[in-house]
Amino acid sequence: MRQPAPWAIRSQHLWAVLIHRLLVSDILPGRSDARLCADAVPSWAVGARSVVRPLSWHVAPIGGDGTYTYGWSPATGLSDPKAANPVFTASAAGSLTFILTVTDGQETTASDGVVITVVEAASARIVDVDSGLWHNVLSLDDGTIRTWGYNNHGQLGDGSLGDDIVSADAGSLSTLVAKADGTAWVFGFSAFGQLGAAPVHVPGISDVVQVGTLTAGGILLKGDGTVWGFIQSHGNCELAGGAAYGDAVLEPVQIPGLADVTTIATGEHHAVALDSTGTAWVWGWVFGCTPWAVLDNVTAVAAGTSGHCLFLLDDGTVLAMGFNLMAQLGNGTRTSNYNTATQVIGMTNVVDIAAGDRHSMFLKSDGTLWTCGWARNGRLGLSDDVLAAAGNDLLYGKYLTVPKQVGLADVAAIGGGQTHSVAVQGDGTVWAWGYNTYEQLSGGTSTSLPDAVATPVQIDFGE
Repeated sequence: MRQPAPWAIRSQHLWAVLIHRLLVSDILPGRSDARLCADAVPSWAVGARSVVRPLSWHVAPIGGDGTYTYGWSPATGLSDPKAANPVFTASAAGSLTFILTVTDGQETTASDGVVITVVEAASARIVDVDSGLWHNVLSLDDGTIRTWGYNNHGQLGDGSLGDDIVSADAGSLSTLVAKADGTAWVFGFSAFGQLGAAPVHVPGISDVVQVGTLTAGGILLKGDGTVWGFIQSHGNCELAGGAAYGDAVLEPVQIPGLADVTTIATGEHHAVALDSTGTAWVWGWVFGCTPWAVLDNVTAVAAGTSGHCLFLLDDGTVLAMGFNLMAQLGNGTRTSNYNTATQVIGMTNVVDIAAGDRHSMFLKSDGTLWTCGWARNGRLGLSDDVLAAAGNDLLYGKYLTVPKQVGLADVAAIGGGQTHSVAVQGDGTVWAWGYNTYEQLSGGTSTSLPDAVATPVQIDFGE
């Protein structure tokens, strides 16, 4: 259950070497010749709502005297043409060539450019994908969601929520959503007991902009940057100091110590929050009952089902922390660490992260996907040849202590479930692998697949 990173692109020229060795490195990390739909939606990334995710980039000057000023030309659609990392929001279809000139204190300059093609959006496209225990949720840019997989508790819903959903998260046995009017709704088995497929309104809260599921409850982010939660039984500090041990909290309470939060991510019993300054906070279960600051310069966070966290930094590297029995931290060990985040080996130029049940997923700017951790049921998406050198636990089976590349190209969105994984390619096709006993890989059609699938298979929605 994870928070998606902003879509990004890369310049056509990775390095621009000019006078006195002042370089501009990795302007717009992502893809060359990016194609965007109107209002700055990367079409290769199968869509996003412009009001939520305008295109942004990261600039890394190298050399010179270390004092830099920036100038983008033209200024069309840019939030601030003199900023290193302005936000670009397109208003119409067409092509734009942006040139960045970086000047140091000695008036040495370096320049680089990128061509952006803006195309009109066609039909509804996928914004995000999330996976729970045995079911999945696709969020589309027309405000609808699509669910498939196991439905023993009604966690797939009844389709009655309409077309104004702004956030959706798949939990163990429930699905939690936020609508454009600020209300939150849940269906399946949650803090309110067995609800079935008909959505139930979460009482006592408004202005909800993002949601994350707990085992039997949820964490809610409000538009004012505060974080709230509800739960069937407060036994693992999921609500921090907002409730007493063992309490049933059916009307959301505020999580203390958090302000100006911009995004959240949740596991079964813990949560992570990212604030507007780029500081990541964690609380619950093995991380304690009080939210505490883990890292700065963070751009995205993810929380695994079984107590681990991932942190994507603004330089494209990833750090991880928490439970590590099956090497899901990707640091070359199986040693758990609940106090300090460690580097995920080999992960650079990462633009998105996802965490499942004792496994982790990393999407790089070139569209490649990498995974590490527990290989059981095929959840890593790796062939037997790749796993031949994997570690082997007598009780739990194979595991990878460092990430390996999955054989799937042009990946644009990822989701880590408890027993399976899902990815969306740039053309909108959906792929999945791992445990399949409850049709979480088959899209609800009659497609026949084994109970466990080790490498990605395209999901057939029967359309």
